[in-house]
Amino acid sequence: MFDIILPVRNRFKTLKFTLNSCIKFIQSDERISGSRILIIDNKSTDIPRDYFKKFPKFVNYIKYDELLPMNENWERALELVHNKYFTFIGSDDGLIFNRNTINKIIEYESYKCFFWQKICYFWPSSIAKDSKAKFSIPLPFYSEGEIKTQEIIENILKKQLPWNFLPTVYNSFCSKEIINKFYNKYQSVNFFWNSNPDICSGQNIVLNLDNVFYLEEPL
Repeated sequence: MFDIILPVRNRFKTLKFTLNSCIKFIQSDERISGSRILIIDNKSTDIPRDYFKKFPKFVNYIKYDELLPMNENWERALELVHNKYFTFIGSDDGLIFNRNTINKIIEYESYKCFFWQKICYFWPSSIAKDSKAKFSIPLPFYSEGEIKTQEIIENILKKQLPWNFLPTVYNSFCSKEIINKFYNKYQSVNFFWNSNPDICSGQNIVLNLDNVFYLEEPL
């Protein structure tokens, strides 16, 4: 049902925790047992060669010898998407299983995008000065259900919401149809067309869909 794309470059220390969360996520519900994890290694030098042999078959490790900018590394992952929905997860992030949220996605599967507001965890190794481990939980703005993308655009342009309330590939499960629709419309443009792939993906989604489904309980 889901393709969980995990790009990585030299973050083995946090990748281990991220991967573990993704595996537990898939194994928590038989209805999503056909899901896959796609680790897109952008020429890392710190990951042991045999590390991924011990994991379930739905964990796919693809290492590229050509080092690319982040957005281009994300772009080459899109051709590997086969399941109905996909998401990207940072190599220092995690997925949290929530049965109510999965129920909603299955019940309203006609929607092309399900998005939520992320709960942010700041690692103690953050580049911020005097960084300490902490959580940041955003206050809800929308009610669960269908949201018109025009409403999202207007709220951001009016500065009622920051850009990170966009439904990006970082905080959404998106239909593969979104990729195909974008490529058919903009044949000479990459889906991740600038150096901030999460932001441009959010713009792609709201400009190419009439509505999305907001999930109150994040993943």
